[in-house]
Amino acid sequence: MEMFNKIYKFGSIVKPKASLYCLGIIFFIYIYNLFNDIYSVNILIILETFIASIIIALIEYYYFNNYDELSDVKRKKNTIIWAVLSNIIIIFSAVIFDWFPSITVSVSVLLLVILEISIIAMHYSIYIVNLTDTNDLNDKLQKYQEYKKNIKILYFNTALNNSYLNNITFV
Repeated sequence: MEMFNKIYKFGSIVKPKASLYCLGIIFFIYIYNLFNDIYSVNILIILETFIASIIIALIEYYYFNNYDELSDVKRKKNTIIWAVLSNIIIIFSAVIFDWFPSITVSVSVLLLVILEISIIAMHYSIYIVNLTDTNDLNDKLQKYQEYKKNIKILYFNTALNNSYLNNITFV
C-alpha cells in the first residue's frame, strides 16, 4: 500500500503539469488550424501532445523536485537543461507528428517565440510556487515558535504561581 501511495502522489504531482503543457501545445495547434480554416484538432494529435507533455513534466519533476534545496548554480544548470530538453521534445514532436503541416517560416518563428515565452513563464511559475511554499513554511515555523514561547511563559507563570501558593500558610 505504501508503494501505491508513493506512485499515486507522484502521479498527482506530474499529471497537472503535463496537462498544462498539453493544453498549451493544443492551444498553439488550434490557433494554427484556425489560420488555415480548420476548426478542430485531431484526437490522435491530442494523444501525441499528451505523451510529449508527460515527458516534459517528468523532466521538470526530476530537475525541480527539490528546488529549494538546490544551490543557485545547480538551479541555473537544471533550468537550462529543462528548457533545452523541453524545446527539443516539443519541436521534435511537432516535426515527427506533423502538428503544423505546411507551416511558413514566419509562422515557425512566431510559434518558436511563443514557445520560448511559454517556457520562461513556466519556469517563473515554478519559482513562484516554490517561493510561496517557502514563505508559507517560514510563516508556519514562526507561528509555531511563538506558540512554543507562549506555552513556556504560561507554564513558567503557572509554576511560579503554584510555588507561591504552596508557601502560604493559613492560620
